[in-house]
Amino acid sequence: MLDVDYNLVDWCSLYGRCPRGRRLLEYEDRGGTAAVCQPINECLELRDACHGGRCIDVDDGYRCDCVPGRGGPTCAERRQESRLARVDIRAGAVAIIAICLLLLLCEYANSTDVAETA
Repeated sequence: MLDVDYNLVDWCSLYGRCPRGRRLLEYEDRGGTAAVCQPINECLELRDACHGGRCIDVDDGYRCDCVPGRGGPTCAERRQESRLARVDIRAGAVAIIAICLLLLLCEYANSTDVAETA
């Protein structure tokens, strides 16, 4: 049995076409021909829809989660990594190293204090 969304049957009968993300499907119904708008999964039908990114099917089409260095609605645009992003990563790494060194220094100071009092 055909899964029919009757709200979309009205769309098809009024406009003779379907909204984005759906395909017109004609079928035999009670001795006549009827048409419905069936959902489609563009991620399965379009070859590399997101240019190496992850394709996510949504009601009115699809959207893409792009890999680093790509952007735009279909990840077709090449993008350079921002220098600011690299600086932020470097600053974060330096901060983590500084905290670790400070903790080690405090641990060393505490261990020498304990050794001197014993």
